[in-house]
Amino acid sequence: MIQHTAELGSRGAVVPHKVLPRKLSDVSWKAYFVCTALGHLLLLFSTIFPTLAARISTTGLEFFSSIGHKIVDHEFPKTEFPPISLPIDGGPGSGSVDVFDLHIPKFQSPHFNFKLAPPNGIFFRSQDGAVKVRGKWKATYDWITTFHISGWLEMIATDIRAELTLGLHGKGVKPQVDVFNCKAEIEQVEVQIAVKQAIHEQFCLTTRTLILDDLNKALMSLPTTVPVARPVFLDYAYTNDTVVSNSYIQASAYIDVVLNNASCHLPVVPLENLSAPESENYMVSFWMSETIFNCLLESVHNTGLLKFVVDKDFDNQKFAPYLSTSCSFYKQHVDLVFHSAKPATASVDEHGVLVNAHFYVDFFISPWQQHSSKILARLAMDSNSTVMPMIFDSKIGGKLNNTEVEFTQVFSTFGDFSDRFLRFFSTILKPLISVGVETTLRHGIPIPLVENIQLGNHTQVTSFDGKIRVDTDLLYVVNSTNKRALNFDARLMNF
Repeated sequence: MIQHTAELGSRGAVVPHKVLPRKLSDVSWKAYFVCTALGHLLLLFSTIFPTLAARISTTGLEFFSSIGHKIVDHEFPKTEFPPISLPIDGGPGSGSVDVFDLHIPKFQSPHFNFKLAPPNGIFFRSQDGAVKVRGKWKATYDWITTFHISGWLEMIATDIRAELTLGLHGKGVKPQVDVFNCKAEIEQVEVQIAVKQAIHEQFCLTTRTLILDDLNKALMSLPTTVPVARPVFLDYAYTNDTVVSNSYIQASAYIDVVLNNASCHLPVVPLENLSAPESENYMVSFWMSETIFNCLLESVHNTGLLKFVVDKDFDNQKFAPYLSTSCSFYKQHVDLVFHSAKPATASVDEHGVLVNAHFYVDFFISPWQQHSSKILARLAMDSNSTVMPMIFDSKIGGKLNNTEVEFTQVFSTFGDFSDRFLRFFSTILKPLISVGVETTLRHGIPIPLVENIQLGNHTQVTSFDGKIRVDTDLLYVVNSTNKRALNFDARLMNF
């Protein structure tokens, strides 16, 4: 497989030349150039390569079909209905009727089916189910005098059927939902006032309003920032290139690793030639570019997080004998301060992830904080670690397969280090370096998931040139103490 890299630069459509007014004030010229610069930045952002892609297979859609009614059963009874007020226009007078205190004492949600509908998106169907709505009403009517009347109402609707075709587009950096087609029918309604036909007519209008207004507002309000380690965050931006086929729906995003509001500007390794193992029938597959790992490593270096100290008390004083001094520093100890000399780099291929790191090891008289202005010696440490990507608690981490460490002298104020000493130094510190790498890998990169949806136990991580792919099943978890997979037979789900 071939690795592709692309420098970020001035890509995109050519901005047409516009004739400027002959006389422009200094402020106008500045405003024009600022707007032009912003336009070029917007063009750059709009053509940026995605670094994250996610694909839901038909098996994944069957999973959502199987749990759809469970999710609605959990959420719908909590719905708060606003008061309803309608005018009374018929007759010689005028008035209004108000319905209030609406609530749902009993609810059995419909069963949902999802089916891919290329090229638009997803076809959604519901059937069965029942809902009971109770409330109060009052009416006021003016004719000669004012009449007041009030009472209660109860409505029972059964076999709620709806058909929708939903699509996805981007607005800024967040996804938005479209409704292409809508059809609704309620087979039976028991209510004091005949409203069955009105419900049929109102359902799709209400559904469109809920989806295009409330749902899209909710999508716009979703946080796109995920904390990794203060002050490092991941920013997600939807890239508006959804693909719908007969076997999957796929969307992409650009992930920016942000450090104190500063973005990553490394060259992007784009996600290309994406394929998933159809024979394994996973519910969801997603890909991550190695750019994400390199941006994360750069940000961690810039924060100074990759710094630790080995002193005589470290690890129950196991290193104390090696840190004691002699000669002019008789009966003292040295502190070893490890810090990254430059950002580590990650390279992904079919064998895993190769991480190259370059550290400095500074020698100070202990305690080093009191002698930080005088470095006795500095060694350079180069390490190469081979990592196999793995999933830990809905995070992408890894397992350390091997680490090679080599030390070289940068400078010394008390004589040169022999090659024998450097090899010995490497031998005693290699286990320490390995533990540090494993700790970092266990921290992982968070995977954004919908509430109550978790990754299943059937998860596989595969590495390729420039990217990794995660294939997984999903779990619907009502709460953290009641975790179980939902089993279903796709053959029973007939449209």
